[in-house]
Amino acid sequence: MSLEDIPVSVERSISPAYFSTGNTLPLLHEISHALARLLRENEPTVLDLRSLPLSPADDEQLRQHLGVGEITVQLDSLGKSEIWETQFPAVWWIEHFNDHNELMGRYLEINWIPAIIQAPPEDVEEGLMRLQEKLLNNNN
Repeated sequence: MSLEDIPVSVERSISPAYFSTGNTLPLLHEISHALARLLRENEPTVLDLRSLPLSPADDEQLRQHLGVGEITVQLDSLGKSEIWETQFPAVWWIEHFNDHNELMGRYLEINWIPAIIQAPPEDVEEGLMRLQEKLLNNNN
């Protein structure tokens, strides 16, 4: 028997993108611990999803487990940022894009309000001064 006599067939391979790494469940446990820490110690947590070994299948599983809550925010500052609360209050999914709409960052932030949308005290102080000036000018 020669090599030509051996039947060969090519099977379609499944893309690695469809395989789960098994990291979704441990990540959900980390989120649970972070929520408990936020409640107990008022300590926020940020998880950089792009730095974790997650396949597209893991990403989809995570999105399905976390779901979408009631609040969405879109920022336009040095590129677009999309923020949405998951079905679990204080667990926020955050994605940052550049000017070419390429994903630059994907995070889960466990916090009362995501840090990126909180006004810094100096901005609030400046806003207060402008409002007080406006009120003063309207009284004259």
